[in-house]
Amino acid sequence: MKIMKIIAQIAFLYAVSFVGDWLHNLLHLPIPGSIIGFFLLLVALVVILVCFQIPYSTYMIGGQWSNLLLGPSVVSLAYPLYKQRNILIKNLLPVLGGFLHWPLYLS
Repeated sequence: MKIMKIIAQIAFLYAVSFVGDWLHNLLHLPIPGSIIGFFLLLVALVVILVCFQIPYSTYMIGGQWSNLLLGPSVVSLAYPLYKQRNILIKNLLPVLGGFLHWPLYLS
């Protein structure tokens, strides 16, 4: 029974990815289909949590592992950026320009 649940979850992720690719091709968006699929999953998660009135504490019972694993990686990326903040502020326009137009090169 557990294997069927895993197969269903993987199939769901593939379906959402397929919908993201389909929207990308249909609307000619400069954002890759995988990113569109990610946002669709995020919206679906929020809708499910709100519609079924699932409290944050209940949601985080399963999410504590991701929080535990992602916390150190976020800090390990944020600390060097904080140390180099003067360089980033000095070059803010080129950094923002590169960040904002990167989807154009991925399509």
